[in-house]
Amino acid sequence: MSKARGKKEVLDLVQVSGLDSRVWQKDGSSTNNLGVVFSLAGEVVKTRGIQPLIDWAISLLKGKRPENPVAETGIVQPSADPLPSNVSPFYDPVGGLLYDLMSIGTFNMNGAVEILLEYGGNLSVVRGCDVEVLQSGRHVAKDPSEGTQFLQVGGAVLILNGRDPNMKWDGLKLTPLGISSPPSAPILRGYEDGSHAGAVSAAASTWFWPGSTITKVADSLTQSYEYKLSFVNDQGAESEPSAVSNKVTDVNQAPSGTTTMAIWVKVGGLSQNPDRNDIVSRRLYRAGFEGLQYYLLAELPGLISDVYMDSTSNTYTSSVSTTATGTRLPPPLSKMAMFFRGTTYYAGNPKAPRNLYASAGGGLKEEVPQPGNVTIVNTDDGSDEIVAMAVVSDYGLVFTKRSLHMLTQDKTGGTMLTPISQTIGAVSTRGVAAFEDKIYFFSEEGIFLFEGGSPQPLSKEISSLVKGLPRARLKNVVAFVDPSGRRVCFSVCAGPENRNNEVWSVHVDTGAVSRLPFSVFDSVRYKGETLVSFSHSQTGNLFSVWAGDPPNSGSGIIAKNAQFKVTELGVWGCLDNIAGVDSIEGFFETRWVVGDNPESDKTYYRADVFYVQTADIDMTVSWFTDWSRDSVGSQTFKLCDPEALVWGESGVAIESVPASASFSAVTAGELTPVTWGNVVPVEHVKPWDERRVRSKRIALNAGDSLLQNRLTDYSGEELSGKSIKIRFEAISQRGDPLLDKPWRIVGLILYYADHGVRAEGTDLPKDV
Repeated sequence: MSKARGKKEVLDLVQVSGLDSRVWQKDGSSTNNLGVVFSLAGEVVKTRGIQPLIDWAISLLKGKRPENPVAETGIVQPSADPLPSNVSPFYDPVGGLLYDLMSIGTFNMNGAVEILLEYGGNLSVVRGCDVEVLQSGRHVAKDPSEGTQFLQVGGAVLILNGRDPNMKWDGLKLTPLGISSPPSAPILRGYEDGSHAGAVSAAASTWFWPGSTITKVADSLTQSYEYKLSFVNDQGAESEPSAVSNKVTDVNQAPSGTTTMAIWVKVGGLSQNPDRNDIVSRRLYRAGFEGLQYYLLAELPGLISDVYMDSTSNTYTSSVSTTATGTRLPPPLSKMAMFFRGTTYYAGNPKAPRNLYASAGGGLKEEVPQPGNVTIVNTDDGSDEIVAMAVVSDYGLVFTKRSLHMLTQDKTGGTMLTPISQTIGAVSTRGVAAFEDKIYFFSEEGIFLFEGGSPQPLSKEISSLVKGLPRARLKNVVAFVDPSGRRVCFSVCAGPENRNNEVWSVHVDTGAVSRLPFSVFDSVRYKGETLVSFSHSQTGNLFSVWAGDPPNSGSGIIAKNAQFKVTELGVWGCLDNIAGVDSIEGFFETRWVVGDNPESDKTYYRADVFYVQTADIDMTVSWFTDWSRDSVGSQTFKLCDPEALVWGESGVAIESVPASASFSAVTAGELTPVTWGNVVPVEHVKPWDERRVRSKRIALNAGDSLLQNRLTDYSGEELSGKSIKIRFEAISQRGDPLLDKPWRIVGLILYYADHGVRAEGTDLPKDV
């Protein structure tokens, strides 16, 4: 034989660098994993789950905790108040109807935070344990790509989906974004008939309100009085001005007359009745003496006052005047928006998908002057449709499917759009996330990082994973951040379902990548937590509509005890399971360990596994050889020492232990140590005060399957091969609460003998 190396001890520190799809993986990489994440300490950690934010079962009880338990459901309720039949706004068990929760958002005002939802065409706000519907009949989103964006700008949340009219919410009322209809024109009454004409002495000028006298010249059209009116809403937005009023001119003085004349102009028709409740005032404008501009004359609070008496000088001007026609129009129908340097940018108009609209500056988000505030995005490859926008640090980013543009402003606040990449873009509106002044975005070519220069791929391995996803479902990718874990997550459709069914968790410090078996459709930060719209398994009634009939038409059947997925509002990384129903599958596979030469023959003896003692959970270690998918052996051990004392417990009196316990053979009255393996009352079991790292020796052998298939296995114990891979998993049953608890694997030491590249047949036993 040649290149014999003898016995060799190898330290393998498991997964610290993410999934690695190369044939010869680098040290510390993973071949496959699911339901685990990775700590900065290099540990493989079973992921935490998602828990519903609200207990909908008490939603109709107005937040009062009930008292009497119900055996069938496990939910408690007052005996006088029956359990509501519809315990969730997203699932109606009586009618068997499902409603997809595809959009969530928040509204912050004066320290209070409200949660906004859109599901089943209903725009709602969470009130305690209830959901208050603000608007119904909206588009029913079935995928994240059809969902609504909630963006808070100042004192209101913009609500955009590119299908229904743009709306805003201020915590009290839901109103359209911008003011599309101006008020009716003012009406001038009374004094235009000259009945009050005549010379008036200066002493009598106090009769006229307000203030100064007015000098008029007969038949002078440039000194005629004309007025316009506009609406102002509670966010400071102003409508287009009304049509011009009728005209009034003083005709009682001869052109050569020099007598000082004081007149009143009675402006009426100011009382308005708009079809919305966010209008708080009106602005009255009067044409200047040159007849070319309308200047602000008065701010009229409310909507009731109908008359204004104008007696200002005919030469009156103001620093505020009306703008050009068409410059105070509301934003066009939009799918997305971002707020940058006091300007709100809108995009995603179905009729103009290349257009980027900029509102008036100074936070006036509801005014989009046109055409000066419209920038058209052009790309070399024709992917001109804007699909995503984001703001980070001191610049904004505008994405198409295959291009990236940086947005800044000039000294006057004008939009400056600079192309960054003409090959890399984003796949979806929600596929972009900002974390620590960096932008992470999901592209057709992989997951990329942008921090001011050029987009950089996170890893080639991730790019390889992206290539394996269904292309048609990339538009539904959802990106969100997990700051406590310093991770950026991407919810994807990994097949075979047609909906998002897997979350890729990327550690921003190490690049470690893992896969989590969750279905997430939207996300938002809420009081230091990450809220997500997710789905979980459900058994119950499900309404099936007859072919050709629209949903909710009443024509169909209700399937009893059906299996389906229900969407829910939950907290990411909270507790240890999904909705208290679905257990989380979790496993981790090391890379293929090949030593210095993948062709050399090796005999594997044992693996010393280092783990964190957490709970009485069964951990199964299995191993594979020679790049086979079938395991050749396994061993199960507990992630605790059954003989170790529980922390802080010196013992427990025998008489306090149930007779069925394992203490029956001990003399009554003696103290028996409380260990992990004892059967004791719950009150005697205490957790460890800190994490304890322990090790377990795993004897590697061929097992029965290898014994039947390999003549080289002459003892049934020794494990021979050219490569080895080790898998860790806690095999759980549905709903098993113990196996949903997190576990931690620190690393392992692998012992094997490297025999080098041996001649054919030299490793056969003597008796074969």
